[in-house]
Amino acid sequence: TEQRDRLGIRELIARGETRVAGSSPPKIHNIKLAASRLHGVVVPPGAVFSFNRELGPTTLEAGYQVGWGIAAIGDGSHATVPSVAGGICQVATTLFQPVFWAGYQIEERHPHLYWIPAYGVGPLGRVGLDATVDEDAGLDFRFLNSSPDYVLIQTAVDDTTLTISLYGNKPSWTVKVEGPTITNRKAARQEVVYYPEPTLPWGQRFHVESAGDGFDATLVRTVIDGENVRTLTLRTHYE
Repeated sequence: TEQRDRLGIRELIARGETRVAGSSPPKIHNIKLAASRLHGVVVPPGAVFSFNRELGPTTLEAGYQVGWGIAAIGDGSHATVPSVAGGICQVATTLFQPVFWAGYQIEERHPHLYWIPAYGVGPLGRVGLDATVDEDAGLDFRFLNSSPDYVLIQTAVDDTTLTISLYGNKPSWTVKVEGPTITNRKAARQEVVYYPEPTLPWGQRFHVESAGDGFDATLVRTVIDGENVRTLTLRTHYE
């Protein structure tokens, strides 16, 4: 409390929320661990927040479990495959959404290779508002605290919901968002595709992913701060 008052952290700025219910136990474990690493992080005015830096190593030794993640499979396409720390991209997305709506300057953001409908659910979810991270591949989520005030990140997660809140002082700027505009939609193939997985018992089949259409999504965010206007255009291609 003493630090909060000294840093001028007075109110809720924005809050992101995504559903955890129905996820596999390793994914829930990884989400809880990653969220705990963000809880209490303070971003000073003018500082750049790095998701990968705050989480540290996302390894088995660091406590993460093998979940599922999107990866290249060698023939130019991608699939959902076993992955250490699988699920932490939901934490990145749940943080990205309130940062986006609050108007902070996005320094680095990478979308998933295909759209995950659960990330489009309100109150802050929209088609095209997701973020993926992968330290080994050099994919990070970074934002600049472009306000004159400190920003505190608070996380809360149980077996149903992940919540990430930004506290501080609400910036004086105005945020306007247009979109999403959806173009170039390609219908997904519906045939079932099987991949060999040596970690499963012989003969066992495990349903990993459902087919989803490909498309392009565009959102335009305008931040108006007096005479200063910042425009961010998010163009995302989903396979």
